[in-house]
Amino acid sequence: MVLTGQNLVPNPGFELMDMPCTAGASYYILADWFPADCTSGASYFHPCSTDNGAPNAGAPENIWGSQSAQDGVAYGGTLTYSAGLPFPPRDYASALLMQPLVAGTEYCFSLYASLAGRSMYRSATLNAVFTTYYPTACSGNDTLNWPTEAQLAFDLTAWIP
Repeated sequence: MVLTGQNLVPNPGFELMDMPCTAGASYYILADWFPADCTSGASYFHPCSTDNGAPNAGAPENIWGSQSAQDGVAYGGTLTYSAGLPFPPRDYASALLMQPLVAGTEYCFSLYASLAGRSMYRSATLNAVFTTYYPTACSGNDTLNWPTEAQLAFDLTAWIP
């Protein structure tokens, strides 16, 4: 049996931007990634932020601590909990795969996770959801309300001491 692999996720290293980073990195200038409906989008950290006077979204140093990118110089981030909010934060990183998944085909999905250095809290799980439609968090929808969609749940307690 011959196994081949390809990356179906566009801009997997968060390196490409649709617009120049003139006022600092923002999830909205990130190429190929978009926020789900009714969300603020995820965070985006890139050295251009510090270079342009916006160190809060810099990389590796930023408002949340210091983290080098796994590959390249940039990375995405998501808020999974915030003390004092009356509802869970809805920061979803979303991208269209470069080609549709095929039923009955086995796929491998991987990601790198790191707890923010200045975080007092951590989440126990992180989910990846695969849908055939544009994701939404409107009306309280989130991964708990998508029971018919393909999902992966990553146990973060096993990754982060």
